[in-house]
Amino acid sequence: MPFARIFLVFLLVTLLGACATQNWSTAQVTPTGQAPQPTTVSDSSTQTAYAVNPSRIELVEGDLQGRPYEVLGKVSVSLNKLTIFHPDPTREQAAQRLREEAAKLGADAVINVEIGEVGLGLLSWATRDAEGQAIRFKR
Repeated sequence: MPFARIFLVFLLVTLLGACATQNWSTAQVTPTGQAPQPTTVSDSSTQTAYAVNPSRIELVEGDLQGRPYEVLGKVSVSLNKLTIFHPDPTREQAAQRLREEAAKLGADAVINVEIGEVGLGLLSWATRDAEGQAIRFKR
């Protein structure tokens, strides 16, 4: 009888988890010395304020040559799949989250971008990590 109760609880948790609508993600921003610019752009769907518009932030896999810039800090994100029924986090989702975190710092671009492959997470069905350096071009 105890096995049947455990199975029912597991089944209930699994079914309720399948009803969740979004993946969860974490982000870490490590600024290097300078405070972000005052926030001026806001995303009404999430009520998040950004120093710059995230869609204008350029992502570059390597370093930029011939264009002076200052490093604002390291940005890293981790996107996780909550249940087996959710789709795996995509490269595009990881890139968008990098842009959003860099926008909070007032960055113009993210360089040295690395977006990992989907792997098994400790507390999730799948995870995808991404990182880079947020920069602001010198004018």
